[in-house]
Amino acid sequence: MVLYGTYTSPFVRKVRLALHFTGLAKNVEFRLVETNPTIPNLNYAQKNPLMRVPALELENGMILADSKLICRYLDELSPNTILPTGHDKWRVESRHFLADGALDSAVLIRYEEALRPKEKLWPEWIKGQEEKIRKTLSFLQGYLDEMKDRYYLDSLALHCLLGYLKFRGICKSWEEDFPKLADYYTTNEKKEAFCQTAPDYAQRGS
Repeated sequence: MVLYGTYTSPFVRKVRLALHFTGLAKNVEFRLVETNPTIPNLNYAQKNPLMRVPALELENGMILADSKLICRYLDELSPNTILPTGHDKWRVESRHFLADGALDSAVLIRYEEALRPKEKLWPEWIKGQEEKIRKTLSFLQGYLDEMKDRYYLDSLALHCLLGYLKFRGICKSWEEDFPKLADYYTTNEKKEAFCQTAPDYAQRGS
C-alpha cells in the first residue's frame, strides 16, 4: 500500500500513528506530495481528485481519500485495534470526530493567516474558529482520564490536534488554559511513535 501525504499535515500524522499502533507501518510506503489550496497538483489529482492529504492507495489500486476512512480500514485490517467494540466504539468515534472537527478549524485558520493577503484577513472569522477549537479542547479535557492510558482513534486525533496547534502557533494560550492537555501532549511526545511523526521531526535532524 502507498500513503500519500506531507510531514506537516495533522491528518497524515494521525494515519501514520494509526499505522504504528496497528502494526501495519511496514506494509505501507510513504510518498510525499505537494499540496496547496491555491496551486492545484494535477498529477496528484489523478490519484485523489480532491487533491487533499492523506490518501491511501490499496494493493488493488483503490484510493481511500480521508483520514477517518483510512483509519477505520487499518483497524479492520489488523488484530491490533485502534477502535473498541460495542457501545464504546461510538464514544471513541464521537471524540475522534470532535478532534478532527477542531483540526479542520485550525487548518482553516492556518490558510487564512498564511495565504490570504493581510489587508483581506477576517479577524472575527478567525476568532470564531478559535472558539470552536477552545470549546472542543474543554470538552475533550473532561474525558482525558478515559483517553490517556490507551491509544484509540480519539486519543490519536487529540494528540495530533494539540501538536498542530503548538506547531502553527494557533490558540497560543491553550497550554496555559488547558494544563492537563498540555501535560498529556508533552508525555506522549517523548514516546518514539509520536516523536518520529512530529511535524518538525525532519527539521530537528533526527
